[in-house]
Amino acid sequence: MEVSWEMFGELSRALALKVASGFDPEVVVGIARAGAIPGAIVASILRRDFYSMSISRKEAGEVVRARPAVLSAAPPQVRGKRVLIVDEITT
Repeated sequence: MEVSWEMFGELSRALALKVASGFDPEVVVGIARAGAIPGAIVASILRRDFYSMSISRKEAGEVVRARPAVLSAAPPQVRGKRVLIVDEITT
């Protein structure tokens, strides 16, 4: 499914407003790669600090792990804070 930048902006604003109506995160963490850009936009709309981290089952595009591994952890600045995690995977 293709999404225009305009629609992406609208969806990001809608997500930020929905989050703000029921949760007050102190920081936003985007899961790289696909969660980083929407996470940064939501953080900007909410006026919160943004950080990223990387979690994956893959290496060089191939699945090599049954469970995802943390490849790059969130920084210590998020410890003890209310964190909104943004990623593109849904269930």
